[in-house]
Amino acid sequence: MDLSGSIAGRLRVSRITTPTVVTLMRPASRIVILLLAIGAFVSAHAQAVVPPPSSFLTGGFVGSNGAVRDAMISATTGAAHGRKGSTGAATQSLSFQGTQAVTRAVNQKLVDAISEQQPSVRPRAEKLFRSGVLTRTFDDLLAKYGYSPNNLADVMTAYLVLSWETVHNGDATRYPQGIEAVHEQMRDALAANPQVARFDDAQKQEMAETLADLAMMSTIARKQLLKSGDTARLQQLEENVRKNVLVFGVDLGTVSLTNRGFAPVAVPSH
Repeated sequence: MDLSGSIAGRLRVSRITTPTVVTLMRPASRIVILLLAIGAFVSAHAQAVVPPPSSFLTGGFVGSNGAVRDAMISATTGAAHGRKGSTGAATQSLSFQGTQAVTRAVNQKLVDAISEQQPSVRPRAEKLFRSGVLTRTFDDLLAKYGYSPNNLADVMTAYLVLSWETVHNGDATRYPQGIEAVHEQMRDALAANPQVARFDDAQKQEMAETLADLAMMSTIARKQLLKSGDTARLQQLEENVRKNVLVFGVDLGTVSLTNRGFAPVAVPSH
């Protein structure tokens, strides 16, 4: 996400649009402002901590879950496109009530995973998660722009889009209709999966907060590496994020974001 433009420069949390105005905005427009605001605000309040390697996901509940994998694949291949829209009851099954106990557990798992690869970073990682800036900023911005931090489809869409931006060093705000198409595909795929309907609130919260934190860490690290001009570490970050998403059966390196959603990267003809 390119945050060097004047829109991002003018965004401040104290000037966030009021809920009354937000209700008049199209969903795609809300997502664009959300993506701009996330990077602009968080980068000013947290020092970059590189996300843990893909092994963190493969060994846990989130990365080993078939329902999450199926939904990620559907949202990036358009497999859910053309399905009949989800019913209210099915969509409601994607929501959950969170607890501080689950948040603390997720934070500890992430700090341990980060520190295993980067022991010297543990104090900084602990401080970052103790501050709550990742979760707080992500949650507040989703809520203010019409999306819920307590909804799997909303959070997983943000995770995919922000990860795509990191992998491609791209700007998702150019494709507001595409972001909404991904959101619809993600919602329909999750709502149609009977396994998701059986998740309890703690499981849904663990998934949502893990993916939200990973997305935010990548966004912060990317912005700061771009600012410092550290191309070597930026390329490493891009590859690490790509590998993390590969855990879910999705290779973001092979897809482009368009105004119709994700599509295979066009291969030049010879």
